[in-house]
Amino acid sequence: MSHLMGNNLKQRKIAIPAANGFDFLTVSNTIYCKAESDHTWVYLHQSDKVLTTKALKYFEALLPEDSFFRCHKSFLVHLNFVKKYKKRDGDHLELDNGTWIELSGRKKEALLHRICKFRCCCIKKKSRS
Repeated sequence: MSHLMGNNLKQRKIAIPAANGFDFLTVSNTIYCKAESDHTWVYLHQSDKVLTTKALKYFEALLPEDSFFRCHKSFLVHLNFVKKYKKRDGDHLELDNGTWIELSGRKKEALLHRICKFRCCCIKKKSRS
């Protein structure tokens, strides 16, 4: 049951196990996921967060690879919510909600490539409309 539902990314939902059943979360509203031991916090656009017993690796495999990026051993971010990239006391990403996420040094080049590819793709799609 823990899979993607729906054809359109804006409408697509994931079912994640919760203590008393399943929570259905809209993929496009998922800002980032944060690992905490063997649990994961899923942070949503509406300032909500959901705790699940699944590991971050589970979400990395579940969420669309073209929209999400594992930027650190503890973080998986939705590229659409990346607001800034800063080099200060290490590399960090600022998300639209004001959260700062640490960027692993090993992931820097891959992330910059992905952001460029992701943003250019989005711009092309918007200009076709």
